[in-house]
Amino acid sequence: MKDKLNIKGTATITIQKENGDVFNKVIDNIVVTTGKNFFANKIFNNDLNQRVAKIGIGSSATDQTIGDTITTFKSSTPTPIIKNIEFNNSGVDGNTINYLTNFFDTTGDTLLDGSNNPVPIRELALIALDEDSPEEEILLCRTTFEDSPQNEFTKTTSDIVTVTWRITIN
Repeated sequence: MKDKLNIKGTATITIQKENGDVFNKVIDNIVVTTGKNFFANKIFNNDLNQRVAKIGIGSSATDQTIGDTITTFKSSTPTPIIKNIEFNNSGVDGNTINYLTNFFDTTGDTLLDGSNNPVPIRELALIALDEDSPEEEILLCRTTFEDSPQNEFTKTTSDIVTVTWRITIN
């Protein structure tokens, strides 16, 4: 019998507009090669110096691939916004964990072009932190919205975006 370790990521993006409108989108995503290696090391090597730590929003519409890296994510213009995870919890079935980060109604949490105009969010990233010296970010999962009818979301400085990332291992 062959057993296979499956790691699946699902991201939910929620945008709360200033007028009270709420938009939700659930997107399956790719757990990239560096992400698969990260989770295997956590399970089999108990690497305590690495942890899931951040979520990012970006503007690149370039298709996600298994070979994406943190450099792939950070190379878009404008520079993606990466924030620490605010909350995480284990799922009720024991093989899921949810990570949540808010991007608030501020200029600093909004993707803006050189003229301070909002730029659409077209990608999300789940990022780990390797706390060995030198400290390093590791791309775990990346998703773009190219396969959905609504392939981008524009967050203005008065909107709040919540990204919830669910990782399931089975």
